[in-house]
Amino acid sequence: MANSNLFRAFFRSKWVRVGLIIAFTLFLLTFLQNEDSKVRGLSYVIAFDPDWDELNDFGKEDLLAAFSDELIREIAAEAEFEVRIERASSGRLLGGLTQGHYDGILMPVIQRPPNSLQNFGFSQPYFALGPVLVLPKGAPQMSPESLEGKNIGIEDDSSILTLLYRYPNLDVQLFKNFYVGLDKLATGRIDALIIDALPAYVHIDSRYLGLFQIQSPSLTKGGIKLVSRIDARGKALIETFNKHLQKMQEDGRYNELLSEWGFAGYPRPRFETVHEESVDEQEIL
Repeated sequence: MANSNLFRAFFRSKWVRVGLIIAFTLFLLTFLQNEDSKVRGLSYVIAFDPDWDELNDFGKEDLLAAFSDELIREIAAEAEFEVRIERASSGRLLGGLTQGHYDGILMPVIQRPPNSLQNFGFSQPYFALGPVLVLPKGAPQMSPESLEGKNIGIEDDSSILTLLYRYPNLDVQLFKNFYVGLDKLATGRIDALIIDALPAYVHIDSRYLGLFQIQSPSLTKGGIKLVSRIDARGKALIETFNKHLQKMQEDGRYNELLSEWGFAGYPRPRFETVHEESVDEQEIL
């Protein structure tokens, strides 16, 4: 009994508790530093196409290139590895990665990569490209389940149409031109609109300012990702990129960068969780 009382008294001590907190903090910092030690001091070459040929002309190519460049450099500085960023046409990127000219490339990935890309590793998306939910300004956030029974406008070539079988009670209106959908949303003839993130942002920001809001995160995991070879060096690069990207989102620096390069309020990309690793890029709605 005496020993038990001494044990409890020991852990009730203010200084013991402070010491334990400090020890745990030091352990956590050491663990995180050890993760970065896989890339610390190494040099990486990362390439991308600044014209984003895979995306339709959207008028902000230079700003997206600048945002991507600065994001990579911030992560490299924080993780203490050297990075050289090169520009290349989209047709040369995969070949350069395969042949070892690049350690990583930035690539739009909207759906599950084809079999030809199964030998590459993919980061979490750092810039959303999949479909998003557009609502009237000030409307409450909506989950996919809460859309049932609502009147939803969707582009008739949207990548999300294949997922709608999960929600048979949706009242869907298809539009050839998403401007028609935006006009109907503005006049209350539909409750929400599903369109791809980049055109939604560009056109709402320029033509419908103050009328709509884009819900975050995006509805699927589509987005621009860092792609590497599946070897120890490539895996370390992807792991480090993912860790620091999440950290930047949590501490606000990610949104600051978006705002700095002309994408204030752009929808946040949807991160893949561990149990979703085998799920199709689209199948998150």
